[in-house]
Amino acid sequence: MRPERKGFRLLAVLLLLTLVVRGPQLLAEGIPAGPEAPTLRDLRGMARAWAQRTMIGAYKKLGRQDPSWNTQALELLELTVRWYAGFPDAPTDAELVASAERVMGTRCDDPLVLYCVALALHRNDRLQEAGEYLQRAERGFGQVGYGKAWAYFAAARMAKVIGWLRGKTEADVEWWRRCSIELVGE
Repeated sequence: MRPERKGFRLLAVLLLLTLVVRGPQLLAEGIPAGPEAPTLRDLRGMARAWAQRTMIGAYKKLGRQDPSWNTQALELLELTVRWYAGFPDAPTDAELVASAERVMGTRCDDPLVLYCVALALHRNDRLQEAGEYLQRAERGFGQVGYGKAWAYFAAARMAKVIGWLRGKTEADVEWWRRCSIELVGE
């Protein structure tokens, strides 16, 4: 991912989480200020807790697990949680890709894990491979009871990847954009 987008992505995730968690309260009370106002560290903590619950917790409860890939899948999910939260212990792109490649060496077919593989590949400009994993993830999200957010993120990322690949039409990109919007509206 381009450096200028990394900060924007984190800010967007943190803002979304703040609005989801505290939106109604903020509307009723106004924007908090002063010593009790949430800090960036607080927001990152909320992002990490949400990602741990909806990724690692959901995988353990709902995911397609197999002893032959569970260790690699859980490692990649944990690294992805740290990356999403944006804490100083966030993995580097090289660490994400190395973990993703370990998963790629297995027969893992869990859609959330496949999405994390695609995320790592996308961040390292391996767009063709990222697109293939995103397609596999998208097909799997309909069969596993993960929350809508990750299916939306996969479809939205697919729209970006297709937009950057040569030979894809605007109709392809638009189809994935509509798919991501429909996932949120369901």
